[in-house]
Amino acid sequence: MKYLSPEQKGQSEELGPLSDVYSLALVLYEMLSGGELPGGVTPVSEVNPFVAKGIDRALAKALSWRVEKRYVSMDEFIADLSHFSSLRLPSWR
Repeated sequence: MKYLSPEQKGQSEELGPLSDVYSLALVLYEMLSGGELPGGVTPVSEVNPFVAKGIDRALAKALSWRVEKRYVSMDEFIADLSHFSSLRLPSWR
């Protein structure tokens, strides 16, 4: 239940790939911050100074409670994250 998107928790009847974007972002947030997501999205860079502020923006967008404000695809989310990594991230397909 912890990693369900708001729409999976019953907030909406529309489920789709954007629910996966939310769940992955939540896992990434926890990995980078070392803790659980608080009530609001506290920027990870405030908890972990090694995280670029651009990652904060990407996570905030991916963790939006409003589906229409999230990334339109996992590829778009990964593309934004790759700007802040020296790793080559694979396409999500």
